[in-house]
Amino acid sequence: MRPNVSGRLGFWVALPLAIGMLVTGCVSTGEHNRVKKALDDQVAKLRGDLEEKTTKCDKLAADYKQCAERRAALEAGLGETQDKLSKTSIRAKTEASKAEALAGKAAQLDEALRAKEAELNKKADELALKADELRRSGDRVKMLQEQVDRLRAIFSDLQQKLAELVRSGKLTVRMVKGSFVVQLPERILFASGSAVVKSEGRAAIESLTDVLRTMKHRWQVAGHTDDVGGAALNWQLSTRRALAVLQVMLKAGMPPAQVSAAGFGEYQPVAPNDSAENKSLNRRTELLLIPNLEELLAPVTAPTGPTQPS
Repeated sequence: MRPNVSGRLGFWVALPLAIGMLVTGCVSTGEHNRVKKALDDQVAKLRGDLEEKTTKCDKLAADYKQCAERRAALEAGLGETQDKLSKTSIRAKTEASKAEALAGKAAQLDEALRAKEAELNKKADELALKADELRRSGDRVKMLQEQVDRLRAIFSDLQQKLAELVRSGKLTVRMVKGSFVVQLPERILFASGSAVVKSEGRAAIESLTDVLRTMKHRWQVAGHTDDVGGAALNWQLSTRRALAVLQVMLKAGMPPAQVSAAGFGEYQPVAPNDSAENKSLNRRTELLLIPNLEELLAPVTAPTGPTQPS
């Protein structure tokens, strides 16, 4: 607030005037003028001081007003800053909460990723095992194919070497359930119910033996009958006929280690025993090629290593 300077000035101006009025009655005119001049000088000085102080006071008042305005502005700015700070603090807390949530989610994702990696590694191991199994299976298939090819080569060789006897009607060649079978016509081998080889049959057996003995394959002579006469009789007849053919082959030079004989009676028919024609088909003597199983199966049964990691 601006000080009351005008009141104080009036007091100091009125005081010397009053004193002058009191003493005019007892001093001379010269003395009066001197005193009056001194008082006037004092009043002028006081007025100068007053104007100077008034100017300073006005300046102080202006500075005070400016400071008050600046303070108000600063207080307003402080409030705005505090408000911004509060909002920033709230945002910081919110962001911190989000960051914490993201960190938790990242930890969950990391754990899930590790689990997925473990699962993928397990599947990779399983796939590696399956690939290894497939490789071994492929090797096995390859070996089996090689065995089949060897059997086919044997069968093809036999067919070529027996082709002349087949064309002459002395025998037939066929595949039965994967086995190579040479069948001699029963009509040229034996009379009904007999196990004695006919001369025509003997000649056919000798011709066949000339081919087979040089090939170093094992053969089995198999005798078969129809169902006439009873099982026991048919066992005996089929076995005696197989042995009779075997004896002819041995005499014709067939190595004993390459031939054997078996009788099957009526139990491996090739047709139902319901007609004379079918029964004649079942009365037969055959030579079955016995493959060398050690040669064919050794690669298959060889150790292939563990199927899974130890």
